Amino acid sequence: MEPVLRLPVILGRVRCRALVAPLMAVLIAGACTGTGASYVPPPPPSESAARDLVNNAIDLAISHDFDRLCALGTQECRKVLDATGTDTVPTAAPKFVSVTTVPNRETSPGTWAPGGVLFLLCGLDGKNQAYHSQMLVFENHQGSGLVAEEPVFWGSLTIGSAVAEPPPSRDATTTWQACPN
Repeated sequence: MEPVLRLPVILGRVRCRALVAPLMAVLIAGACTGTGASYVPPPPPSESAARDLVNNAIDLAISHDFDRLCALGTQECRKVLDATGTDTVPTAAPKFVSVTTVPNRETSPGTWAPGGVLFLLCGLDGKNQAYHSQMLVFENHQGSGLVAEEPVFWGSLTIGSAVAEPPPSRDATTTWQACPN
């Protein structure tokens, strides 16, 4: 049994098949780097701007332009991509199950969890296996543009609570609604 990593994260539960610890470290570092008592993260981006980034990520993934794809994400994108596999890249765009704007929230005086726009996506990967994933789009804490956590959308990454563990099987239906047709 793999160990369960318990760390505070931006929005909650993060599940990823591999490399969760480095991904969590980046999230925590990104949320805390350069922050002082007066730091307040930028507001979440507009849904339109976030959707543009997600659509760009989808196009780059389908065209196998992985350098530009990972330029849209965090520094852990390449590791997540390697763990997920380029042989499983979908040939078609995912379906958008839902979109939610998550506000910034103060977790304790002077400490903030940045918000963003959270997309729930689903579809079939390049091996015709179902996937369900989430992608969070947020403003870089340095204000230098939007970032996707993580643009490897077919990797079944979910963002949710404070425990990181392996994801449910890729065809699990108990925690996800069916992918709309």
